[in-house]
Amino acid sequence: DQRSGYMEKQFTAAGRGGFSVSEQCDDVALALSWCDMWYNPDLTQFINYGYEGETFEYDENGKPVYTISEQWLQRVKEVVDYAYNQDMYVILNLHHEEWINRSDFPTAYEEMSERLKQMWVQIATYFKDYDQHLIFESMNEPRLTGTQYEWNFDSNAKECLEAAKTILDCNQACVDAVRAAGGKNPDRYIMAATYSASPYSAINDAYELPSDPSEKILLSIHAYTPYDLAMSGEYASREFTDNSKKSIDDFVDKIYNKYVKNGIYVVIGECGCTNKGNDDARHEWGKYFISKAKENKMPCVVWDNQHDDLGSECYALFDRYNLEVFPSCKEYYEGIMAGLE
Repeated sequence: DQRSGYMEKQFTAAGRGGFSVSEQCDDVALALSWCDMWYNPDLTQFINYGYEGETFEYDENGKPVYTISEQWLQRVKEVVDYAYNQDMYVILNLHHEEWINRSDFPTAYEEMSERLKQMWVQIATYFKDYDQHLIFESMNEPRLTGTQYEWNFDSNAKECLEAAKTILDCNQACVDAVRAAGGKNPDRYIMAATYSASPYSAINDAYELPSDPSEKILLSIHAYTPYDLAMSGEYASREFTDNSKKSIDDFVDKIYNKYVKNGIYVVIGECGCTNKGNDDARHEWGKYFISKAKENKMPCVVWDNQHDDLGSECYALFDRYNLEVFPSCKEYYEGIMAGLE
């Protein structure tokens, strides 16, 4: 059909790979210091992931009114345009929203949804004239923060099942707000968040995608797989092995069979392999992970947090001060690029 044809032939072909530049417009302190939070230089010609910057007051009926700063929206637009004007795809999301990621997430829908809807109405209206190269993502890693289930979805736990229902409702609130905002928004692709962005929460029967008359919903997942190699700082896990391949194959194959095979396309919005001084293993991880995802029509966005060090979550890739790949990451970069061939 027209939807799957567009996605398969244009988005999944053009979206060979992506680059996430440390949440360039992410500022949980609301200080409008767009890059200082992540110790990065100001972005001038790259893609952006996430932002904040809002105030709230109450109307005459005591209902909270949330207003995104015009200055903030202008900065977000500036960053979006760097990529959009070069015919690149841009993903814009709500990121590090502490009013979403919370321990009482399953029971806080009424409070969250009003804020979520108001924010997406403003965002969608502001960008209503942008075409399908601008993609919206409802939330980032919604989860039961500070609980035993924060990063582990357990379908036997009442809290997790309730959280899955709340995520569905929040995703639906985002879709409804965007579709009603006019302009080109009825035709825009929207990435639906999963519990903690986990592929396995999306595979679980408790997870549902929101309904959409436009049928332009994408599944959003993150994958630092296998965890022991790709994210953990444990130096005992520094090799890329056959078991590493099996871990990648397992989630990609299951996501493909449940979603892509049935015409629902998937974006791996974050992925990466931390630096433990294991250049060969990172090269092999990049080549295998990216090629496996590409083979199964899942564009990947590689996470770059500029942490050029050794240990957990050291995902530096491109040195934005010197405009070159970090010397410590050249083999990692070459592996990623080899996976795209």
